[in-house]
Order: sequence, then structure tokens, then C-alpha cells
Amino acid sequence: MISKRTLLFATAWMAIALIAGPANAQGTFPSRPVTLIVPPGAGGGTDVLFRALAKASEPFLGQPVLVVNRPGAGGAIGTAEIARAKPDGYTIGAVLQQIYLPMMRPELTYRVKDFTYIMMVNSDPLVFTVKGDSKWKTMSELIAAAKESPGRITIGNCGSGCNSHIAAALMAKNAGIKLTFVPFDGHAPGRTALLGGHLDVMMLTPGEAIDYVKSGQLRGLSVTADKRFEGLDVPTLKEAAGFDVVGLSWRSIGGPAGIPADVVAKLADAFRRGMETAEFQEFAKKGGFPLTYMNSATMAGFIANESAAWEQTLKDISLYKAQ
Repeated sequence: MISKRTLLFATAWMAIALIAGPANAQGTFPSRPVTLIVPPGAGGGTDVLFRALAKASEPFLGQPVLVVNRPGAGGAIGTAEIARAKPDGYTIGAVLQQIYLPMMRPELTYRVKDFTYIMMVNSDPLVFTVKGDSKWKTMSELIAAAKESPGRITIGNCGSGCNSHIAAALMAKNAGIKLTFVPFDGHAPGRTALLGGHLDVMMLTPGEAIDYVKSGQLRGLSVTADKRFEGLDVPTLKEAAGFDVVGLSWRSIGGPAGIPADVVAKLADAFRRGMETAEFQEFAKKGGFPLTYMNSATMAGFIANESAAWEQTLKDISLYKAQ
């Protein structure tokens, strides 16, 4: 029989183990692979960028980083999965402008406050892109054609309410034209549709367009930036059409709200060091991904300012819905 004293001793040690367990688990983070969710589908700029960064960061994290695509609903499916993950740092993701989708779709279950913002990775403009043999050689020609045939020209984006949709809608409002917007689950399938002749125009980031433009398969008409993008000789929208629409597509690493500060610090340190490797820097340069590092604290202010700007922009183009 087990004595009362032995039972009390064993119970005491179990209590100590239960108390110490979480502390030890936190102290050894990560003790298993980390999953990184990418809301857009495979093959697009976001997917390519985060797969390269995950590989570069693994040696500094000490564990594999498993990249998982969760496309659908214009990025809302993957974004919602990031927001509702357990806040232990083992499930993080590519946090993009899809955090603002609830401003247009209040039925979505997540909000800007539901994320931990770990670090900014990159930001780049968007390119109005047509096929290399398109009859439109300039942005002015495209706008003139749209005025002659309202709604006839189709223009693709990464999903209803995503950054490329908003940039194109702003351009159309400024130009006084009507376009037919075609949403895709990411830019890659839209680019495929454009190359196949099933779409008139596609919004792409420079990294997604540059190789195709250089090969002549695609033609860039204008870029949503205040200056031309290095390596892609495409005029700004102001140069090409006479009005300003500056829109950046930014990509960050984040997770659900409530990740402990020490876990955020370990993740941020590993991904920052991966971002600084010569191999990743060369990949980003060749791929047309301008790197824009921000730490977690800086991102908090950025997100607040960006949220206000998005709300105003969506009101300007009549897409905002009261929260």
C-alpha cells in the first residue's frame, strides 16, 4: 500500500511540475516546427517571398518553418486562420492588407486588433499590366478605350477589397472610367488568366511582373508609386495619366493577438537575421522585392496610420461599411 506521506510527496512534485512546465516550454521556444500561413495561393509574390524568408530564417530559429497556403475569399480565409490560432508562436503567418477587409465586409470574424504584428518584410507598388501584344501601349490609351466602352475592360486583382482592387478602383475614380473588376485568390492565377488572354488588365507587384515584362510576355503601363521602380522601366501613374494614385502592397509577419513578448522577440530576431542573409538579400534584389524592415513597436504605429488611411480611401470609393 502507498503511505499517506508518499502520496503527499508525489502530489507535491506533480504540482511543482505543472507550475514549472509552462515556464520551461516558454524558455525553450521553439521546441518544434513553426507553421507560417500564407493567405494567397502558391506561386504569387507573397508565397515566393515568404518561402524564401522561411528557408533563410530556419537556421536562426533552430526549427523548420512550414509554409502552408490557405487561399480563398480574397485572403480572408488564411487571415482568419492566423487570427484564431493559439497564441503560442507556433502558428504565425503573412499578415497583409487583408486585415482591412472587415471595413468592407463586417461579417468577417477578425479585426485589426486581433493580430500580433511581429515585423514588416517588404512593401512595393502595383503595376497596371497587359499582355505584351495588347493594343494598349500606354495608360492613356487604356483610359481612352474605357471611356468609349464603359465596363467592357476587365481588370484583375488579388481578391475583392484587397490592395490591388482598391488601387485600381482609385485609378478608375480619378480617371472617370468604369471597369469590370475580376477577383482572384492571389495575383498568380490572375497573371495566368492575363497571359492566356482571358483578362484585359491585371494588377501585379513588380516582383510578379518583372520577368514577364522583360521577356515581352507582358507590358507594364504604369506603376502606383511616386517614382519609377528600379529594374522595371514603367512610368508612374502621374507620368502616364496625369493624376496621383500611390498605393503600396506591404507584407509582414504576424500572429494572433496575445503571443508572449519573449516569443515575439525570438521570432522577430530569427526572421530579421534571415532577412539580412546575403542569399535572401540577393533573392529579393533579383526578384524585385524591395525590403522594408520594421520592428514590432514601429509596426504598431504604422498599422494605426494605415488603418485610418484605408478607412478614408474606402469611403472615397464608396466601399466602406460601418463597423
